Amino acid sequence: MTYLTRGVLVLYRVWLLWWNVVCFNNEKEMEEKMEEKIQKIIDEKIRPALALDGGGIDFMGMDGNNVKVRLQGACQGCPSAQITLQMGVLRLLKQEIPEIENVIPV
Repeated sequence: MTYLTRGVLVLYRVWLLWWNVVCFNNEKEMEEKMEEKIQKIIDEKIRPALALDGGGIDFMGMDGNNVKVRLQGACQGCPSAQITLQMGVLRLLKQEIPEIENVIPV
């Protein structure tokens, strides 16, 4: 292996390491921004609507593109809770963040 070949190989390895760091940091930043946006939507739009009926909702985190929430108050155990999650919460979240696939109660 010549000096030039070794140099190119070293540069390639350095570039791969750099690329992995850049991609990982971007994904992490995007996920954090998405979680902040979800929390804001829940706080400003969804929680007040549920509070009118004596219910509540907490954002528990993400599982891929699925949003995990915990229903509280009157919503906890309500027969219409699943409809509220799919027709209300999921619809509002998808309007703002199309990448979201589902809302999961925990």
